[in-house]
Amino acid sequence: MRNVALGLPEAWEDFPWGDQAFKVRKKVFAFMDANAERLAMSVKLPHSADVALTLPFAEPTGHGLGKAGWVSVRFPVGEDIPVPM
Repeated sequence: MRNVALGLPEAWEDFPWGDQAFKVRKKVFAFMDANAERLAMSVKLPHSADVALTLPFAEPTGHGLGKAGWVSVRFPVGEDIPVPM
């Protein structure tokens, strides 16, 4: 997932607050957290959040970010991740 994010034009990686974030210019478009149990990612989907939220592994991002089009996904280790999606 990191390679996909960094493959986007002008994308770069940052670690604000100790979290892994991906930005274009100075704007965050994704946060990612991976550990031995799961991969979790929150992405800003201002135009497609409603559609993404119909997926069984998606939910609105907490802290009020869901209202602004942020969607969080979580995948347990060993579960297939629909990268092309």
